[in-house]
Amino acid sequence: MKEDASDAAISYYEYGHLSALRSSSYTSLRTLAKDPSWKNNPLSTKFQSYHGDDPNFADTMIMDALRAFAPFHTISSDQLADVVVRSLQTLVLLPAGVGYMYKAFLDDNCAFTYWDKGAAYLIGSVEGSQWGGDEGDNGVSSFGLAKELCAEFSVCTISGNAETNDRLIQYFKDGEDLISGGTCADLDRYINVKVFPTLLIPLIQGSIAFALADNPKARGSAHVLALAVLPFVHEVDATSANAIKQNSRLDAAGSSTVLINAFSNVLGGMGVNCFSVGAQSGTEISEFGLCKDTYDPGQSTDLSDGLYITRTRVEDR
Repeated sequence: MKEDASDAAISYYEYGHLSALRSSSYTSLRTLAKDPSWKNNPLSTKFQSYHGDDPNFADTMIMDALRAFAPFHTISSDQLADVVVRSLQTLVLLPAGVGYMYKAFLDDNCAFTYWDKGAAYLIGSVEGSQWGGDEGDNGVSSFGLAKELCAEFSVCTISGNAETNDRLIQYFKDGEDLISGGTCADLDRYINVKVFPTLLIPLIQGSIAFALADNPKARGSAHVLALAVLPFVHEVDATSANAIKQNSRLDAAGSSTVLINAFSNVLGGMGVNCFSVGAQSGTEISEFGLCKDTYDPGQSTDLSDGLYITRTRVEDR
């Protein structure tokens, strides 16, 4: 796409990288984006409802960007490439991963296969051979996005991975325990309370960071990440959703004050801990707008969904 080879890019999207795979059992990205089998869950329903009840909203947008149709006809090839990559990352792989986890819950046999497949789509497989990924290689799925942003928000682990990724790995293991223990019915609540709010964190970070970046290419990223998170913001507060939408347009830079205030209004309703989002570099968590109105170093923290309360702020891992 950066070389304006849109036909080749469309071919990769529709059929995969190697033409020999076209007749194999491999799933192309476009097939995954349009597959209705993972969209039968409440989160996909909310997403589709916000985006005009179009079950193939992501595919429509990706194809419009690949062909440089409106509203993408006035942006550069670099920006177009960014729109497509971010769309695959956050509008296809992320919801598909969650969708397959829901399939495990809905399956009569509560199959491990669906849970593991969902985890695979969220983790990805192209960040290198080193533990946590090779230096400079973040991968292109949800894990990669979290790694890309964790340093800016001071929420990386010592190894350089995102704290949210470590938490998700534990959640994936816990989900397997629920399945093997015969309590598959609990997966529904576990996805809603644990897994999905954690996946929202890099979307929120990216919506803020890319909208404020002094880089025209980042406008595409800001626009796409906002589209991914807005259905769930809108469910909590329509005014905040509109503010984020207006500050994530392709044709204008965003306002840090407006964006941060808008997200701060809805994080609790979305089940997201503001401390998990972190604070942009050079800002103390007590000063960063997402937490400044509620920050209390001695506040209690609700762990295990109300089963345990501590007076020390800690993370639920």
